[in-house]
Amino acid sequence: MLKASFKAQKPGDMPFTMTLTMTLDEWRELSDAIKGQYPGWVLKGEITRLVFAATKHFDDPIEGD
Repeated sequence: MLKASFKAQKPGDMPFTMTLTMTLDEWRELSDAIKGQYPGWVLKGEITRLVFAATKHFDDPIEGD
């Protein structure tokens, strides 16, 4: 029987990925709550881009309407 174990030697150095699903209003609230220090300002910038793109896409009138 094969047995194996897994242990991260330096988890602080390993990249992790998280997927978050929230409403646009919740993204705006989270952006307002994030501090301007690193790494918060990086996340805040990404959220700002998400909110801008979503707002532009869903709030801009479609040509011809």
